[in-house]
Amino acid sequence: MQGHKISYLEGLRGISCMVVIFDHCVNDFYPALRHTGDPGVAGAIKTIIAASPLNIIYSGLISVFIFFVLSGYVLSYKYHKTKELSVVTIGALKRYFRLLIPVIASMIFFWLCFESISLIFGDRNPFSLNTIIKTSVYNVFFTGKDVINGPLWTMHIELMGSFVVFALIALTHNLSKRWLIYTACLAYSFNTVYFLFIFGAFVCDIVTSGYLKDKFTCTNKYMLAFLFVTSLIFMSYPTIRPGVSTIGMHSIMKIDTNFNIASFWHILGVCLFFYFSMNSKITQDIFSRKTPLFLGKISFSSYVIHFPILLLVKRFGLDFGNGSLTLLLNSFLVYFFSIIVSIAFEKYIDRNAVHISNKLVAAFK
Repeated sequence: MQGHKISYLEGLRGISCMVVIFDHCVNDFYPALRHTGDPGVAGAIKTIIAASPLNIIYSGLISVFIFFVLSGYVLSYKYHKTKELSVVTIGALKRYFRLLIPVIASMIFFWLCFESISLIFGDRNPFSLNTIIKTSVYNVFFTGKDVINGPLWTMHIELMGSFVVFALIALTHNLSKRWLIYTACLAYSFNTVYFLFIFGAFVCDIVTSGYLKDKFTCTNKYMLAFLFVTSLIFMSYPTIRPGVSTIGMHSIMKIDTNFNIASFWHILGVCLFFYFSMNSKITQDIFSRKTPLFLGKISFSSYVIHFPILLLVKRFGLDFGNGSLTLLLNSFLVYFFSIIVSIAFEKYIDRNAVHISNKLVAAFK
């Protein structure tokens, strides 16, 4: 993403990616950190974290939902700047290849990590290179199942969500009352992840085109503070896992319903937070700082390659006799090596994926 006005979204993506990585570290190195009701001081601290917005630090699903909103925004950004429908056609044609190249590279990296484990520890690599390639090309994007490299489950949704955004742009092209289509699509996709893509595209229209901007701009600092707090409460609604219960302020948010109530609160919370961010200059300034922007630059690379690094670190079985210390030191190793590899991956794989996908589309013109 280019330009000062949306640079903060890059920073938001970077911070969100770091949360995803920590979520996976908690899962593998100290899952009991999420537990509620454990005895003692440590148990009380864990309960406070779990029952408050502090649990966002290890709630990776929230960050993934933020990714989906950002995708809806970014994929429609160029169209709203140019109002040329050809942008949508080109975007649709190259989208699969744009995602495929880094996915294949990350899966080969995954295979190499398992080969390293095999050489160091004598474990058998359960994945053949043929399986890795087949999974990269088909499973990751068209079924979302058996993706091997765990975080790639989102790529199926990412690809389908992209085409939802492109179709939405085509439907609303040059319509003065396109808010009706936005509203209908949001209502139809209620409590699904595609709601987030549509919401992101709608917000991009507001911010970039100025469409209905006077109706969706909020400058009241008290209202913005209310939106911020409310979004944190909604986003921190616990995803039920073993040893985790819904307690504290979240207990009054429990509703007997036939849909996933945690997903409902998370989606609503992410949308409120995104709306708050687009109206909060302080938040935009924070996410536009050097470190978040750097993390944003390598975020996609970090997302697709961190999991095999985590598994490699886990295989060494470093245990420091204390759950929190074991988590922190192992997480440090995962972050350190993920960032180092991501810098090279972003430079040599991710950037080239953009160029190659553009050339492939040009060849079909």
